[in-house]
Amino acid sequence: MPLPPWYRRWLELLGMGLALLAVGGCATVVRQAMGEVKAPNRIFLHANPQPGDYALYENEEGSYQMRREVVAVDGDRVELQTTFPKTPAIIAAMRDVSFHSQVRRDGSVIQAFMHNAKTGATVPMMLAGPNDYGYLAENPFTALSVPETVTTRQGSTTVDKVVVFRQSVALPGVESHTTSVWYYDPHVKFGLVRQYNLTESDASIVEVAGFINRISPIGQLYRSLSSFLIERSRHHTYSSRMDLVESN
Repeated sequence: MPLPPWYRRWLELLGMGLALLAVGGCATVVRQAMGEVKAPNRIFLHANPQPGDYALYENEEGSYQMRREVVAVDGDRVELQTTFPKTPAIIAAMRDVSFHSQVRRDGSVIQAFMHNAKTGATVPMMLAGPNDYGYLAENPFTALSVPETVTTRQGSTTVDKVVVFRQSVALPGVESHTTSVWYYDPHVKFGLVRQYNLTESDASIVEVAGFINRISPIGQLYRSLSSFLIERSRHHTYSSRMDLVESN
């Protein structure tokens, strides 16, 4: 995905999968847990990306951060790395993880993989396709032109592209639908200035508990993950926002 993008709901579920990987240390289990998480097929790139270009994003509560950086440039290919300097305790394992994407200058992603610095494990990721969570159709960043001033901790900027789309994700026992509004200014690193997400989710408690029990039949871990998922996944609606807070 961006990634990333790297959304709260997606990250919670992903983080729990990563936590299981850290506990189990089994490559097979890692791939199974990551099977539903696909990298985005397109990422907005600013003009003339250079190694070291970066952008840092943070949620409203200040509990979660995502950092994207240009690692290397080779002709038409740009290598990106996405990390998570700050995460809630429940997904603390994300701090050891980085997502890497090879991207053409037009924004299309060629390949992606996930790397765990703590364990040294590297897992290839499939790219999102039509109907997958994280999929962006052709030329999504020119979907709507609406000049508007957005003010974040980074300062004020006039966005000229607004992308609106709806995505769904279905994991064992959990189904979520997210409507997203992304504000872009092509003059800042990676373009993205602000994103809003409105998420609706439903869960089958029986399926959730069964899924966790299958991948992690470990007493205390099973109980804590089950409780967390059951509490967070009953039908509800919530909104979230992330802003650009730092870039070079």
